[in-house]
Amino acid sequence: MKGADLEVETNFCFRVDIDTWEGLHKALPESINLSKKYSFPFTYYLSLGKYATGRNIFRIIKNREPIKRRIPIWKRNHWKDLLRGVLLPPKNIDESIMKELREYEANKLTEFHPHGYNHIRWANRFAQFNKDETSEYLDLTIREYNRIFEKQPQSNAAPNFIVNPFYLKMLTSKQFKFASDFIYHSPFLLTFDKENESSHESIVQLPVTEITIEELMIQGKTKNEIIQFYKQRFQEHIDSSATYVCLYVHAVFEPLKLRSLMESIFELVVQYDMKPIGQSEFYNQKNQYPTINLNDILTRGLKNE
Repeated sequence: MKGADLEVETNFCFRVDIDTWEGLHKALPESINLSKKYSFPFTYYLSLGKYATGRNIFRIIKNREPIKRRIPIWKRNHWKDLLRGVLLPPKNIDESIMKELREYEANKLTEFHPHGYNHIRWANRFAQFNKDETSEYLDLTIREYNRIFEKQPQSNAAPNFIVNPFYLKMLTSKQFKFASDFIYHSPFLLTFDKENESSHESIVQLPVTEITIEELMIQGKTKNEIIQFYKQRFQEHIDSSATYVCLYVHAVFEPLKLRSLMESIFELVVQYDMKPIGQSEFYNQKNQYPTINLNDILTRGLKNE
């Protein structure tokens, strides 16, 4: 890959969010097989706590969320997930699933990070949590992850990209190395003012950089148009000497229901000679990042410029 004056490697990170029981139970094995087929590392963000996806319906009705802005939930999810927490009981990650997850992670192509604790409650209430509630929820996330994987989590991805200032400031003090909480064009170092001399003042953010397949489908794009869109995007990244590209999907919808489309996109990654990489490996390269202050995000938002 050629930059202006020197060769630059463009890393491609594929992030898979698992936030439903069927996504964990049925779609994850298929996703693992896809990873092995292409020898691509996949970065998984796994929801912890109880799986009760069906309760999303109550939030959509209560908040009168416009359905035109999303793929209908009955197309995105397995039908059992629509009943989970309503007519079917919520599910927790049990011993048999824990064993499978640890076996998957033993594969060098697979890494798991938490996707918050209790996806439904996080999406509904986390933005309004006070400092104590935020700390408690992060501690629950850490304990549950440790119960499953028997180690400290390195990263977290906020469900629905919903954060609050307390959460962002606590990540490093609770020993997270990086996070993936934003949609932005490149990685950055999130900084914030110290409250005291012992507090930490920054956390690396490895964001999602690409518009999702789901969003392109909502725009009415066909399969071929979606492939051409990513082909153009990848070419732009190569031409601009970008070092990091991150596309994210949900376990059931894209890798399972749109597998042929996913394979076409992976063929583009191969064609453009981008380096497939997990987020942990990218972080461990010790890259230099531009800094963005939390106060700027709170006052002006985080905008792709």
